[in-house]
Amino acid sequence: MIDIKLDDSWQLTPSVGGDAPITSGEEGMLQTIKTESITQEGELFYDEEFGWSLLDYIHVQESELVKIEIESRIKKKLSKYEDIISDSVKIEQIWKNDILNITVRFKLENGTEHMLTASLNRVEVNIV
Repeated sequence: MIDIKLDDSWQLTPSVGGDAPITSGEEGMLQTIKTESITQEGELFYDEEFGWSLLDYIHVQESELVKIEIESRIKKKLSKYEDIISDSVKIEQIWKNDILNITVRFKLENGTEHMLTASLNRVEVNIV
């Protein structure tokens, strides 16, 4: 995967030569996963299925059914990345004071382990 490199604030990273720096390989894939985690399906005009659509859950009450639905959605979205070992995907959900923290852990084929934490409040999704 090749993409324009973004910083932690989702802005273009500065480049000495003035060109937009790019990211690729494992780093590019991880950036794409982070971007997809905060995106709603249908927001990306050329890929209607891109996005985890976590905003769908900002006004729901905690229940086992909702937890299963969130976990299932995330695992399905991650399954399209061939480098992720599907059996390694672990999802933890912590619901507290109207905030849902979702921690996703997974391992890549090359053996590296990664973690992503998304935080949902009543207004937005943030990557922590």
